[in-house]
Amino acid sequence: MNSIRNFDKGEFLAEYWQQKPLAIRRGIEHADALITPEELAGLACEEDIESRLVTHFDNEWNLTHGPIPESTFLNLPNKDWTVLVQRVEAYVPEVASLLEKFKFLPRWRIDDVMVSYATTGGTVSAHYDYYDVFLIQGQGSRKWQIGDFCEPGTALKPNLPMKILADFKPTEECILQPGDVLYIPPMLSHCGIALENCITYSVGFRAPSHAEIIDLLATTAMSQLGDDVRYTDTPSTLNADHFEINQETLEHVRQSIIGVVNDDEMLLSVMAEIAAKTSERDNSCGDMQNWPTRVKKGAVIVRSPLSRFSYYSGSPPALFADGLRFPASVELARFMCEFDQIAASNLESMLKLDGSKALITELLGQKSLQYEGDW
Repeated sequence: MNSIRNFDKGEFLAEYWQQKPLAIRRGIEHADALITPEELAGLACEEDIESRLVTHFDNEWNLTHGPIPESTFLNLPNKDWTVLVQRVEAYVPEVASLLEKFKFLPRWRIDDVMVSYATTGGTVSAHYDYYDVFLIQGQGSRKWQIGDFCEPGTALKPNLPMKILADFKPTEECILQPGDVLYIPPMLSHCGIALENCITYSVGFRAPSHAEIIDLLATTAMSQLGDDVRYTDTPSTLNADHFEINQETLEHVRQSIIGVVNDDEMLLSVMAEIAAKTSERDNSCGDMQNWPTRVKKGAVIVRSPLSRFSYYSGSPPALFADGLRFPASVELARFMCEFDQIAASNLESMLKLDGSKALITELLGQKSLQYEGDW
């Protein structure tokens, strides 16, 4: 099944999304069999995978950024620590399958699947996030306490290596068992504590800040507008005292900025950046033109687990792949976002989509697509 069980999408979007928390019992089947603690620890040891180790021994907090040496895990006690690994969906296909459960939400909003393993008592303490998150319980059980909504300036405990709320007052709590899901909206304070050794999957939904969007827009505008488009006076802007910046001048400058924001080409470039993957990858490639022949002979093409795809259905339509925009019909772009694999069984029907051969050649070349088994 590709949907969350015991879950009404319409009711959730109307009454809970970005409004209040929701516990979904037994929402995800086989959540306790997606990854083992040993596999997660192995990822945390890798140089190019983001990970953290949080310990709380003798009432003292400590945060260690990965890679975490194997010897560290061997010397840890059997309680009060947590290891967290980002973007696990890029390395473990079973974890990536969780994303199929969230097709009722925009794909570009999904940030990653963070996986944590906590020993009994392990916690990162009370905090809040700027984004929506679904907490899926894998192995073991965890108690979640939920408090009030926070403001950006809500007080934190001083002199700690991590952000912990200074005054957390839980108003409700629930215990998650394997397969249970807890939705937490942005800015809602919460605290998870492992009741036994357990694994939790956090599916986070990015919420780009206005500052980030404006920064990307400014960078894009500077690269596309160049230095030739400049301010010009109008009769009303000149109708001012020698030392005065009058209201007409402010409005004239405002309209020039609005003109940039109203440029769909500019905004699409910004959205391509926001929707892109967060890690870099080798983009070198050889001859990719013969991929249809390879598929006919049995090869299978899939999306790279490191890639992010989304599409724009306006005019002209386009596919976004890893920060780049490719002209494509809505039908082709949607296919590229939704397909499971390109194999001999669906090759001919896929090639009937206008522009598909050239597009897939480009995507293979930049490693957004790859042959199955190459990761």
